[in-house]
Amino acid sequence: MASNERAILSLTKSDIVYWLRFCLAIISALLSAFLRLGIEGLAVGAVIYFISYILARFVIKTNIDLGRYGLYILGLVTYLATWFTLWIYYILF
Repeated sequence: MASNERAILSLTKSDIVYWLRFCLAIISALLSAFLRLGIEGLAVGAVIYFISYILARFVIKTNIDLGRYGLYILGLVTYLATWFTLWIYYILF
């Protein structure tokens, strides 16, 4: 088994949630910029973040014990920073 395969296999479910939210933030920013959404882009970002929760909860079946709101806030800052930065970048350029 190659070292890359071992690295992929060693991802925990919380790592998968982080990467999922990072990738969805990029998609959300591209979608908001492509549709030339103004303030409505915030709604797109919020809806896609909610979709990431559904994916993490029911598809990945993550049971992370981080307290009452653990799965809601896991990767939230990563999502917001990536989405907002790219959204602004694509709007301005």
